[in-house]
Amino acid sequence: MPLTDLQRKTIAPTLVIGVGGTGLEVISRLRRLVVESYGTLDNLPVLSFLHIDTDNQYKVQQTSMAGPELKEFEKHWAQVSYEEASEIVNNLSRFPYYQDWLPTELVSDTTLLASVEGAKQIRACGRFAFFFNHDGIRQATESAKRRTDFNKDFIASEYGLQVANKLNIFVVASISGGTGSGMLIDLGYCLRRWFSGQEIETTAIIPSPDAFSSAGDKSRVKENGYAALMELNYFSDSRTKFLSAYERDDQMPDEIADRTPYDFIYFVGTSNGSRVQLDINDVREMCAQNIFLDLVSNFSSYKRSLRDNFKGFAAQLDQSPEGQAYPRNFMSFGLATIEIPLPTIYNFIGHRLAGDLYKWWLNTDSQLPPEPREEIQSELKNMKLVGGDLLKAVSLAGDRQLTSQASQRVSDLDAEVAELKLLQCKAQMPNPLAKETGNILGLVDYIQPKVEEYKAVKFSDTSPEERRHGDFLQKMYENRSELVSQGIIKIEEKLYDYLEDRTRGPRFVQAMLDYMGDIFTSEISRFQREADQTWIVSEQAGQKRYDKAIGEISQSASQWMIRKQDKIKKAYDQALSGLRLSWASRLEYKSRQIAIEVLKELQKTVDILKNRLNRWLQRIESSSERLLETSEGDVERITTMKIVGLNLFENSRERVYDLYTDFINSYQGIEVLAPQMTEQILDQAGSLQRKSVISGQSFRLFDIERTDGVIDYPKFSRFVLETADSFINNASEQSKIKSKLDACLALMEQYPKDSEREAQIKILAEKSQPLVVLSRVIPGLSDPQFTYQKVSLVGLLGGEDTQHEPAQQQVTYLRQNFSQLATLTGRERHKIIAVHEVGGFSLRCIEGIKQLRQAYQKWRGQRFKSEREALENQNRKREVTVHMQENFSQFWDLSPASPDITKLVVLSRALEVLRYEIYSYSGRSAVCYNKDVQGDVETIVLAENWEEAIQILDLSVASNDKQEIEEQLQTILENAQTLRQKQSLSRKLRVYLNERENHFRRDGGSTNPVYKQESRIIKDFLQENNLPKLPSDDEHSASDSHDAQRGIGFEVTDSEGTSFPDKSDQPTMSFANSGIDSQTKVCSNCGHINGLSDNFCSNCGHSF
Repeated sequence: MPLTDLQRKTIAPTLVIGVGGTGLEVISRLRRLVVESYGTLDNLPVLSFLHIDTDNQYKVQQTSMAGPELKEFEKHWAQVSYEEASEIVNNLSRFPYYQDWLPTELVSDTTLLASVEGAKQIRACGRFAFFFNHDGIRQATESAKRRTDFNKDFIASEYGLQVANKLNIFVVASISGGTGSGMLIDLGYCLRRWFSGQEIETTAIIPSPDAFSSAGDKSRVKENGYAALMELNYFSDSRTKFLSAYERDDQMPDEIADRTPYDFIYFVGTSNGSRVQLDINDVREMCAQNIFLDLVSNFSSYKRSLRDNFKGFAAQLDQSPEGQAYPRNFMSFGLATIEIPLPTIYNFIGHRLAGDLYKWWLNTDSQLPPEPREEIQSELKNMKLVGGDLLKAVSLAGDRQLTSQASQRVSDLDAEVAELKLLQCKAQMPNPLAKETGNILGLVDYIQPKVEEYKAVKFSDTSPEERRHGDFLQKMYENRSELVSQGIIKIEEKLYDYLEDRTRGPRFVQAMLDYMGDIFTSEISRFQREADQTWIVSEQAGQKRYDKAIGEISQSASQWMIRKQDKIKKAYDQALSGLRLSWASRLEYKSRQIAIEVLKELQKTVDILKNRLNRWLQRIESSSERLLETSEGDVERITTMKIVGLNLFENSRERVYDLYTDFINSYQGIEVLAPQMTEQILDQAGSLQRKSVISGQSFRLFDIERTDGVIDYPKFSRFVLETADSFINNASEQSKIKSKLDACLALMEQYPKDSEREAQIKILAEKSQPLVVLSRVIPGLSDPQFTYQKVSLVGLLGGEDTQHEPAQQQVTYLRQNFSQLATLTGRERHKIIAVHEVGGFSLRCIEGIKQLRQAYQKWRGQRFKSEREALENQNRKREVTVHMQENFSQFWDLSPASPDITKLVVLSRALEVLRYEIYSYSGRSAVCYNKDVQGDVETIVLAENWEEAIQILDLSVASNDKQEIEEQLQTILENAQTLRQKQSLSRKLRVYLNERENHFRRDGGSTNPVYKQESRIIKDFLQENNLPKLPSDDEHSASDSHDAQRGIGFEVTDSEGTSFPDKSDQPTMSFANSGIDSQTKVCSNCGHINGLSDNFCSNCGHSF
């Protein structure tokens, strides 16, 4: 039925639940596909994710194929600790909903039941984790569902689509491990219950066990897989019930328990038998692609319509001659594309562009100036960080030098002496032998205190604490701090400027820092040398001159001399001269010491900047190399990508490189493009970092090195890639990445002949065949040519009525190979998508099921051996089950029983070699036989019911049992020598058939397939052994011997007329503790003894 316009313009809210490792692998890939097509996950708000797992350490194996990581609220760790598991198994009476199904071997060993580090490939462990975390999983699922709501307006405005009311739920899980395989069925029913009353559609996608063949022989992959398929087959039969409960007094509502676990179940293998053979990663990608098609705007409605076509087939049964039913509600899909690997091409251009941008920042083509040292020396001089300019800056106080102030103090002292006339002498000519009474006597006492006081106030540096030093030194210290801080700023400013200067660049900055370091070292040496060899000597000389002159004045002051005034004046001038020299030299010495300290601090800054520059260079170089290397990897992936279908860029490296060259040219070259990108990146980075302390401007190129403290470098790297993506997306419509990356156009260019394109589309149809190989010949069917429902769909730009000329050229060939043509939007123009789906098959139709059964049978044999030993009270642990519950006898085998084994069981049962009775040693009911052991008769337990007896005797481990039963049967036959004995044997078989016919009276009686099979076996047996033919029915009463409880297979009850017992989680064997009498009724399904008035088995729910 063709889709209406409304259906085509509808998208369904979708919840994707991944369970276990396989689930995570698939939803991670799906997230990548969404981002590749929609830009971000937020752009598709009708989609929500949930990952459920017991192992929180599992990591996605192919990170290159994964999308954005799941957020914490999209995960639920369903773990159970040893203590929590022990609490339950030690108090099972308080937890009947666990007791109903928990395997005995897990109850006795809590380490197998706890899921601290995953489910250990034990399916019952995964199921236990689901039960224990039921409420948490429900809350996480309901929260995930809510995340798909409230986005209808966005979808309508952004994509012109109407959001459907029905919620699509996809569950992806492996049936080969422990977690997903153990939770799958319970989760399906719980989803129906949790969203009861809401319109939902549930789909399970299950990779086949053969996809995990690399796990090795020691894994339980095949055994788990086959057991899970048996259970899915059973619960998918709508005539059975799912009766699990998750809390005390809880019960699954009938309207849910009567249904199948999922509306649709896809089984995905590794081959479609036609051109395609995949590995596990390919299968995971295929599963993700298939789900994604439900989300591809205009394609999704077509995709959903395919599933609707299978609903009629889901109600049909594949009925075996033995009476078992095999529901035909299983499906598979195949998907192939003719494709330009557009996301990877865009990745390549983005990585290459980002790598080239980093390379552009390195500016390796810039040349150093002819005399770089002289240029740097000049820059430092301009910054007053070298030579006399630095010394003057150290000694500057306001607008005067400290040496000038010190000199002025000497001049002021001289003026004071003059004003006080302290040089006045009277003991000289013309006063011979006169006693000195002039002012000269007070000169020294006046000068020296003044000098010492001034020195103490201005020059003192004896304290270890600088704050206690003299005023001049304090000023120098103040200048030192200012010079260091300003010097750092100036040097860093130069570094920032030169790094961005296309005529300078990183190479020049490296040279600048090297030369600065050398120049500072040279200046330090010169200043130290001048201080030690010149100024400290000069200071000492000045002080010596002063001290000598003062001594002379003191000595001559009281003496009579001919020209005393002149001599005193000369000594006084010498004292002032020495004072000036001493103080000036002291300041020159200290200025050099402090200048050295300034230079050492700046040298540290230079070293720091060198390290920072090295880190910057390392980051930029490594980023460039990594991105360019990644881009080459992208090219490799583009040209060698294994696509199921046709890769239109296979082996076309030059075409890929040409796309990049054309893209760069569309922006007029990298020299035009790179500055634009740089500005946008730095603006974006600046929004997350406060203004640059150094430059006072926004985030600058050299600040990349500083990102660790403010924004991490990976985040900055994302800015670069995001900016590259934005320039790619905004490329000119005439650029090749906008005009040439069209699958239909590329197909025509690559295959210009009509016949070539027709052949490629035919190959596409073959490769898109469903990933399952099905057998059409099913043993025992009246019509051996089994019919499946198969549909196909192909999507291309514009669909069947496309206006796109290259697409129009393909429509005819596509119609010849596919039943429907779907519309793809411009977002998917790089693909032609082909899908085949097949449905209406039962699991036993799958080719390869026998190989899985072989592994399962091997486990079953080991289990049988351990169970027998346990029944005989031997100290033997049972083999850990591969089923999800203790009692698995209700799940019938997917492969037909061996006719010889079935014949042996029917005849042995009819002739009472095999009996269903209370096993006296254990008090439990079982199918048994007697065996002579050294003269004593020993009862041997074979199975817990007749169906299992057939399965057990088919095991190699039961070959001795089979041989013993055959021998006993042969002995009965050999002992029937006389005609009467033979007639008695025939009569016994007749009575058995009469009882069986009576048993099936509500289900066809003699026309029942089980009855007909057993009747045929007995008649053939009579004929083969020349026994008398069966007497007519009216010669014998159906009330002769044989207990009514004997049945083989899953038989129809007396009152209900169905061969399918209710689904229930039954304890293994559920043996009764009393014998069989006239006041009891024995269940023909499980052997449990019930009251005579009971209408249902109290153990398994079987209807009497």
